[in-house]
Amino acid sequence: MDLLAVTTLDEQVHVYRLNGQKVFGVTNRQALGGVNQVKWKPNGQSIAVAFSSRKICLTSSQTGKMMYQLDCSAHSTAQICCLGWGYNFLDVDAVKVNIYKLRGVSNLEDVTNLGSQAKPSDFPDLPTDLAFLDVENMMPKLSTLPAGGQE
Repeated sequence: MDLLAVTTLDEQVHVYRLNGQKVFGVTNRQALGGVNQVKWKPNGQSIAVAFSSRKICLTSSQTGKMMYQLDCSAHSTAQICCLGWGYNFLDVDAVKVNIYKLRGVSNLEDVTNLGSQAKPSDFPDLPTDLAFLDVENMMPKLSTLPAGGQE
């Protein structure tokens, strides 16, 4: 998908195809402030836009709809000056097997730049994996406290 994101003077982000056709825009309808940063997800499926009001909007490049809005103002008074995407590998053994299948890959940079060789199913999905964690079985079993004490 060949898309280009452009920030305008009126603090909006417009996404265009390389032929000039407008695909969608991330507008400042909610008085989010000026645009500080724009960062594409490495697979091109999402774009993150950080505003001066310390809010981050994650927008789908497939639908043009906002997926999430993160409010960072509760955690810090500093402006967002840098955005980045990270990789979370919960099931290390499964990732090793998938890397072995993709012979010739030697490091994480190679894994993240595989392009068409890697499928989204080759790597775990952190939000989904976290949703299915069984917290009760993972927590240590504690003995019951004896009844007693002074009243």
